[in-house]
Amino acid sequence: MKRLLHLGFILLLSCHSQTETQTGVEKEQPIAEAEKTEQENYQVAWEGKINEKTAVFLHYQIQDEVVVGELTYVDTKEKVPIRIIGTTDEGGDFRLMEFDKTGNITGILTGTSSGEVFTGHWFSPKTRKEWTLTMSKVDTLIRAERIETSVENITGAYHYQYTEAGRQGDLDIAQVSPGHMSFGIFSVTEDPARNMAQIETDTVRAATDFIYKVPESDDCAFRIRFFKEFAFVNYTKGYCEGMFGHNATIDGVFYKVK
Repeated sequence: MKRLLHLGFILLLSCHSQTETQTGVEKEQPIAEAEKTEQENYQVAWEGKINEKTAVFLHYQIQDEVVVGELTYVDTKEKVPIRIIGTTDEGGDFRLMEFDKTGNITGILTGTSSGEVFTGHWFSPKTRKEWTLTMSKVDTLIRAERIETSVENITGAYHYQYTEAGRQGDLDIAQVSPGHMSFGIFSVTEDPARNMAQIETDTVRAATDFIYKVPESDDCAFRIRFFKEFAFVNYTKGYCEGMFGHNATIDGVFYKVK
């Protein structure tokens, strides 16, 4: 009898130990997955200098080819972050634009990321001056923003301009009925020519992402994607040759101003 009780006690301890081990494994897995997800939700951060003089801090996130982030001029008194929106490609080339609240582009950053170093140039649309840009990656942890929007929040006015004398563009969105919206695009080249590119106002099904084929054209089509603060327009079959004025285009980043 004692022997049977002793054997039962051993089996009970064994089962209890096994249960603790299995429970431990089950608890560890979600933690590992959560940490991995958390790491993927951080932005890329850089610090460096423009023209080897002006200190800057840049951080951004990438969604498909769209880049969204902020640039801070470190040596300024206010250190106010400037909204950065642009694009990148598979080769690591970037074209990033500084936007103010009116849609005016105050600076353009172009360059290449090699993993730990970002090299390129900074250009001023106002002064037309270009300077070198060199930055190194830093381990600053900045959580990624939520940049997506909903169909209910995309109506309004979107605008960009490279100064008053430079290229300019407007994109207007309005709701016309439940499930449908109207849109139109108008852009011009820089002074003094002001050649035009225009998409006449048309009604489409309401969506935050859609492709539009220009009526009475062979293959002129473009995609519009809406985000919280801006809309991104890009051609889907190459530049629409012969559709617009010389050097005029309807693609680009349009900042939401209303």
